[in-house]
Amino acid sequence: EVTSTVYGTVILPKILDQIVACRDPLAQAYLMDCMIQVFPDEFHIQTLEVILGVCPRLREKVNIRTILQGIMDRFSTYYADELLLNDEEDTEGVKMSVMLDTFEMFEDCIASVLEAKAAKVTAREVIRLESSLLDFSLKCYPGRMDHVNKCLGVCASGLRAVAPNIAAEAGRPMPIQLDGIAVSELEKLLSLPLESLALRVLELDHYSELLTFLPTNNRKLVAVGMLKAVESSGATPMDSNQIEQLFSIIKPLLYEDRTDSGMGLTSNNPSENLTNNIDFVQHQTLIAKLLHTLYHEDTDLHYDMLCVARKHLPLHDRTCSSYTAPPLIYAALKLLSRIRLIEFPMAPSLVQACEDDGGVVQNDNIADFGRKIAGSNESETIAEQEENAEETIGMATKANNADKIEDCIDESITYLKKEDEGENSFNKEDETEEGHDGSSIDKVIRENTDELEGGKVDNLNVTPEKEADVKHKEELKKIADEEKDEAMLKADLFDPSPEQSPVFSKNINCRKIFLFIQKALTVLKMSCPNLCLSLTLHAAATADNCATIASQNGENKDDLNSITNEFMTQALLLYESEISDSKCQPQAITSIVGTLVSFRSLEKKEYETLITKTTQYAARLLKKPDQCKMVLLCSHLFFKGEEDGAYQNPQRVLECLQRALKIADACTATSPTNLQLFVDILDQYIYFYERDNPIITDRFISGLIALINEHIGNIGAQSATITNAKSQFYKIIEYVEEKKTQTNSAKRFQLVVC
Repeated sequence: EVTSTVYGTVILPKILDQIVACRDPLAQAYLMDCMIQVFPDEFHIQTLEVILGVCPRLREKVNIRTILQGIMDRFSTYYADELLLNDEEDTEGVKMSVMLDTFEMFEDCIASVLEAKAAKVTAREVIRLESSLLDFSLKCYPGRMDHVNKCLGVCASGLRAVAPNIAAEAGRPMPIQLDGIAVSELEKLLSLPLESLALRVLELDHYSELLTFLPTNNRKLVAVGMLKAVESSGATPMDSNQIEQLFSIIKPLLYEDRTDSGMGLTSNNPSENLTNNIDFVQHQTLIAKLLHTLYHEDTDLHYDMLCVARKHLPLHDRTCSSYTAPPLIYAALKLLSRIRLIEFPMAPSLVQACEDDGGVVQNDNIADFGRKIAGSNESETIAEQEENAEETIGMATKANNADKIEDCIDESITYLKKEDEGENSFNKEDETEEGHDGSSIDKVIRENTDELEGGKVDNLNVTPEKEADVKHKEELKKIADEEKDEAMLKADLFDPSPEQSPVFSKNINCRKIFLFIQKALTVLKMSCPNLCLSLTLHAAATADNCATIASQNGENKDDLNSITNEFMTQALLLYESEISDSKCQPQAITSIVGTLVSFRSLEKKEYETLITKTTQYAARLLKKPDQCKMVLLCSHLFFKGEEDGAYQNPQRVLECLQRALKIADACTATSPTNLQLFVDILDQYIYFYERDNPIITDRFISGLIALINEHIGNIGAQSATITNAKSQFYKIIEYVEEKKTQTNSAKRFQLVVC
């Protein structure tokens, strides 16, 4: 029986003597391959040193790499099979032998071969030998960074020796003289450790040096492999130094050669242009994913990492910035939320209050509020957010409000007035449409109000008894507020452990993050104005959120309010100068309205300036139906709710509704399918009526219901749009009738004539 001992002492020496004695290179290579393939792996493991000792003695033309590659492949397969089987029997200790320092044996053999053939060895041969050794190490010795470092070091030394004229400046790849095969092999060598090591390749000493030997296109492929490995491993850079190294590797992806005509278009061939375009998008997507993974527990270091990323990103490039600037901004917003919790920590009592009340409006759902109002089919969709609001404004409105209501009904439209100027907020338009003078809507509303006297509407019947009742309620409220203040003062005096916020000790505060975001947005607006508008609104809402929490903590919010106002001003300027598509403008106004509705801390004067400007934009839209919908939506800016401090201007609400009513009447005269506009207006009238807007009375709702009934009766041919509008109208009527039967709303809704 032939054992490993018999093989090593008797058989192998005779075979090797015959191989060395043969002077034919082809015969030597064939015999070595036969010997490796015929005998078992256990024999080779125990006699490896003897086999490798023969390699330097073979003829120069013998391909040593194929011999070593054959042995390494057998060892790797054997090692994998043994791990898979994992049986307990270990005959002749072969399982333990496979874990011996076979790497050092192969390394010494390769060094001896290179030394023996120093004058004739080629660059491709050096790279192939080290690639084989590196692949073997990664399979049999996973995680051994010293092995990888040795392979790359020998390869770098070999390339410097065989290509002395190749030079590389620091951080700059230079033209090299390696042939195509050598370049391909070097790319393979550098890609081998990526899958298993991912970001740990940044710890290797010679990795960046070897990259300088590759042309730009091959460096791109290595960079793509790096980003994919980072994504699949879930690893994230730990500090700014790693970010610097990583971006130096992926630099070819950041500055891809493209023509000005489009993304990645470098050829006159359309199919090649398409391929380049797809590749470019994939590369930028990988970079964007990397930006989303940046994180550090220390917020200051996290900010430094974002600054390093911004320094390397080509934000001046319009095409690239449309892919990389948004994730950078979102990464900054995520960091901002962490810094806000440290700089403005909420007291435990406020945390519970926010949980009970729904807290501050979440930034991610800001625009949804506007869209929900604009696209609602039932009044419940709008009313559900403030369902149990209490009455805060009585029926005792001032005489000038009553006069303005008369003007609204008489003219069917009242223009919004600017705060400091006497100009109209809406565009001055010709009130007369082609073939329509607006008289029908005036007539129907007057006929159904039963409040006309010589063409003028009476005031809101403010009697002395009602005024006395209101004064009595105000006195009671004042007494309750004084008692509440006194109780709070006593609690402050006798509370032995008042809640105190920890001192903010970080270098990077919320203001610096907002400045960081503002710089990125300045670049983005040139390439993607729509996306820039969305992100600017997000930043504005976040700033208002911070100001609200700072105010709740008793801290100064003026600085944050100025930031909020600045972001909103920039958003409005961006809309006016860049958003010119008539299809995109309504969506943009919806987002703006949703953001403004979410504000809680902005000063009244600044808020009124912003909402007036927004209403002006809504009134200037190209299409009349869009004007109607957006002006209707803007009415919510003037009546934000009944919580303490919420902005309310009931008169402006009526003006917006009447403006929308006038536009809807003109649209319906042109096309009966615009009946849906009247139904939407009715929906909003009922919403504000239910929210106790003192100027929205039952007369307006009753008159509008009669007007819609008249239009329904006059419509001839039916369409899907008209059917849907009628269905929604009847559901609203059912809702009103249901409100008449409910105890808490019966008295108010009984006045509405359906």
